[in-house]
Amino acid sequence: MLLILRKNLTIQHLAWPVSVPSSVPRSSSDCSVAAAAGTLRVPGCHGPLPRRIERVSMPVRVCPRSELLALREEVQRMRKEAMDVAGLKAEVEVLKTELRHILDDNRRMSDEIDARRRSRVEAKDRQQQAKEDRRRSQLDSARDLFHAMLAPDQRGRENVPPKPNEGLSRQAGRPGFVGDRSCDPYSSATYLAHASAV
Repeated sequence: MLLILRKNLTIQHLAWPVSVPSSVPRSSSDCSVAAAAGTLRVPGCHGPLPRRIERVSMPVRVCPRSELLALREEVQRMRKEAMDVAGLKAEVEVLKTELRHILDDNRRMSDEIDARRRSRVEAKDRQQQAKEDRRRSQLDSARDLFHAMLAPDQRGRENVPPKPNEGLSRQAGRPGFVGDRSCDPYSSATYLAHASAV
């Protein structure tokens, strides 16, 4: 007698070791073996017969339609993830480009600011140097003019000996001196008045 039981997708085969008709009487040895090994009873035997169970695992088969739907959903999910990743990559590239442009602009502005600062410092230095040069030139001109005004006779008389009557000739124009002789200014005036009266 063959019984097939289906449970959890597992087929169980119940097989008797010896198939005997129910009308054949059993011996005492067969009944003792059946009583010791099995739980099933056979007609003509007072004890149970041995039972052998065979288990065969069968592959689990899913409905093709549900499997196809699951595969389609998985493909759609993967495509959506790929599109999201591609969009994120594009945004990252755009941000990188904008950041590069911003860095270039900042670098150019920094260079321009540094150049303007250097030009201002150089212009200020040039103005200060020009003022200093003008001041030095004015001081030199004033010094030369001062020397030219104060020491023309000294430079001319350094190598010329003094004249013997130079002191007297300077005093000739003073009152009381006529030529090389001293005279009384009052007597000269009296003489002139008398001469004019005559």
